[in-house]
Amino acid sequence: MQIKRSLTAFIVAASLMLSATSVALGQQRSMGDWSVVQSLSPDEQIVISLKSGKEVKGKFLDAAGNEVTILRKGKHESFAKDTVAQIHHVKGKAKKGQWALIAAEKGGKKAPPEILKFVATFADDKMTFDTTDPEKKDGPDKREFSIVLDPSKTPKSIDLIKFSGDGKGDKSAGIYKLVGDELTICSGDKGDVRPTEFSSPEGSRINLITFKKK
Repeated sequence: MQIKRSLTAFIVAASLMLSATSVALGQQRSMGDWSVVQSLSPDEQIVISLKSGKEVKGKFLDAAGNEVTILRKGKHESFAKDTVAQIHHVKGKAKKGQWALIAAEKGGKKAPPEILKFVATFADDKMTFDTTDPEKKDGPDKREFSIVLDPSKTPKSIDLIKFSGDGKGDKSAGIYKLVGDELTICSGDKGDVRPTEFSSPEGSRINLITFKKK
């Protein structure tokens, strides 16, 4: 079912956002000024957004001259300044926990009831999304993602990047707001323009999702 597939991908971003609220929100800086990048301390975690659209995550090593060098998967990798679109500085790690989906709609239509059986579980920067149905657990709907947050934007933004399985590297852009223990996230499908308001007009490809802390 198309609405289920698209909502499943977006729900993962919402879940990890809830999980990371106490640490990641407000602690991730988005940097475009090269002098700010050069002021980072070695071993700080960063995410590099390249102009090609690729996202690269690793430990900051150096930004001397016109390139930035990181440690990624045990190897040193350098990226020229003119190939970098943005660098996100991430402090801390999300706390472990589970987050339940309580409402979802796409294009003004409510999601099918089975969507509300899904929960998100994560450790550090790894997010696992799966159903609570014991007969379907660990099935084709189980997915893993990483996210990039920018709470300095208005509204606050979130990018969801799939890092395993079919569609590896795919990214969806969204916005979020947190009120009490409920989080609302709004996003289009992969490759769509980032929404500017929290609504899902009839006939659109926009997802509107709400989660509650378990």
